[in-house]
Amino acid sequence: MDKKTISQKLYFMEGMSDYKVVGFWEKLKN
Repeated sequence: MDKKTISQKLYFMEGMSDYKVVGFWEKLKN
């Protein structure tokens, strides 16, 4: 994923919950 796609996903997930944002970043790290 490029940075633009990542930022779009973060903005979308931020609207739902911080927990899902953390889970998203954990998937990126692994």
